[in-house]
Amino acid sequence: MAPWWSKSLGANKLEYVDYRCYRIYTRFEDYLDACDSIDDRSREVLRRRLMGETLEQIGIALEITRERVRQIAKKESEALRKSYSATTGMLYFDEDYYSHLISTYELDRKDGEKWLGIPSSVWYYLELFGIKRGTKDLNEALMDLEGLEAGMRLKIKNYLNRNKLFVDGVWVEKKRSDLESVVVRKFCQENVSFDDFCEIYNDFLRQEEIPYDDKIYYTEEVKRTRENRLCEADFLLWKLNKQMRYYDIASRDYTELLDVLNLDSYENIEISTVKFMRDYPDIMIKYDIRDQYELHNLLRKIIPEGSYHDFHCGRMPDIEFGKFDRDAAITSLLMDSAPISKTDFADLVSDIYGYDPAVVMGSYFNCINAYYHDGMFTVDHKQMTSDNMIALKNALTDDFYYISEIREIYNKIVPNADSEEINTYNLKTMGLVVYPRYVLQNYSTLDSYFYDLLTREDVVDITSYRNRFGYVQAFSIKLMELKRNLEIVEFLPNQIINIRKLEKSGATREKIQDFCDVVYDAVPDGEYFSIKSLKKRGFESELFDLGFEDWFYANLLHSDNRFTIGNMFGTLIIYKGNADITIKSFLMHLICGYGMVDMIDLQNELNDDYGCNVTQKSDITVKVKETPIYYDGILDKLYANKDMYYSDLERGGF
Repeated sequence: MAPWWSKSLGANKLEYVDYRCYRIYTRFEDYLDACDSIDDRSREVLRRRLMGETLEQIGIALEITRERVRQIAKKESEALRKSYSATTGMLYFDEDYYSHLISTYELDRKDGEKWLGIPSSVWYYLELFGIKRGTKDLNEALMDLEGLEAGMRLKIKNYLNRNKLFVDGVWVEKKRSDLESVVVRKFCQENVSFDDFCEIYNDFLRQEEIPYDDKIYYTEEVKRTRENRLCEADFLLWKLNKQMRYYDIASRDYTELLDVLNLDSYENIEISTVKFMRDYPDIMIKYDIRDQYELHNLLRKIIPEGSYHDFHCGRMPDIEFGKFDRDAAITSLLMDSAPISKTDFADLVSDIYGYDPAVVMGSYFNCINAYYHDGMFTVDHKQMTSDNMIALKNALTDDFYYISEIREIYNKIVPNADSEEINTYNLKTMGLVVYPRYVLQNYSTLDSYFYDLLTREDVVDITSYRNRFGYVQAFSIKLMELKRNLEIVEFLPNQIINIRKLEKSGATREKIQDFCDVVYDAVPDGEYFSIKSLKKRGFESELFDLGFEDWFYANLLHSDNRFTIGNMFGTLIIYKGNADITIKSFLMHLICGYGMVDMIDLQNELNDDYGCNVTQKSDITVKVKETPIYYDGILDKLYANKDMYYSDLERGGF
């Protein structure tokens, strides 16, 4: 059986557009031609007005005054509308479809004709009836559900994007700065030289058929300026020989990286980021930092100048904290290390400061050349009297000291003390285990000392340890090793508990492994979750009876290499699998899972379900920038991509 509206379609009373039926209204111009209640001169006046002729032009053509033309147009147009209503029972002409749009929103007529398909006669028709142009921002029309139907809103959206380029699901302004980030993301996943990038950039614009414009394309005149701009950009890492690589700086949380580097422990020192690359390879892999130059560039972009004891980025790859006297530091180190060969001493300087040994030997040894003879650096160590040695030995009650601290102690306990007596020879004579910058007693190795330090107590606040041993790589290595082996567990930031204490409470290694196994089975592959979200799903474990905060249980999973963990929005987000997870990847996973989600609902989910601390919309919008995720600020909704947004727009699903 034919639908009820099929007869109306056949009779030209309805039209079917975009899966909807619309009533057909007569065009004013057509009714003007057909109406027999209007005289020929009046018909000609109205017809000429619909063609855009001015009152004066019409008056000249019809040999009447301008004022008479105005009077005729006003009177006869109103009479014609009354006649139309009386004859058809309808209030509107077809042209009135555009009345709300044009009278409400600011829109250029030429753009309206080109992009929205509004005939020129419509504009003159509305002027004929005295309808004024609107002043509202056209962006607001996208949520005008009652005044504008879906097809028109879609046309408006296309019009608003007319000066943008749609690339990989993202609308991009045709501006050099915006296009640069797109090209870097699309073509510079691996290292690319700046010169090659310039060619890639221009080729991309030509491929996208963007007409040549020296305000957009790269020219020789702007290359230097753009190079400087890209050096500061937050979507790439810059390195030696003007090489660059896409790196989404804004989407990552650097809490763990900065925690491992422990920059707060550095003071009045200069080091090369080579040292960090060498000392902490695991964290560099986790953050996909590939060399010392990338790390230098990253730290420069994420750490404010002057923080961390006056942090400052020098020339790649050196970073500085406060004031550093390199000559004095190298001389002091030699006093503590001689006798030693030139090569071995260069390696020692490199171990401590990260400098290239070849550079050290070629440029940094001028201050100690006086101590170099026959291939060796030698120093005539001053000997300490037995009384002074006994006094110093009695004053050293701790297990670990920096040599600089021992000099300070010596100056306090010995009148007119000679600090040069604090040297390797005398310290070893006292029975201390001597390292280049520190000494140890009561333990044979740093490994055994740090093991005891971190495990001797059931519960330990390691905040002071992290500050004190920031220079000592062995401390960070031992801490990470003990966490991985579950000999200690971090139950709150910088608060650790020993496994023996946990076992006394029933949390044995076997039960912890069972916990990890059950979580692994309960969570789908590739899923992001937190302990809080896990609990909200109804997940239960007898370990929860221990009463620890969620931080503790997340760190139990951190010991299992089947999970990846990142600190995001102040909480530990866990991923089932091994991947380079970021805040951006987490948010995209959530939004794409929904397809479309209200901003407030997403914020509530992050805070209430996952335990995150998201207070500002910008916490989210900044992280998903330059992804297919589309955020409509007017509707305050996030969409998995632009197509989903358009589909929602067409459905009127607001």
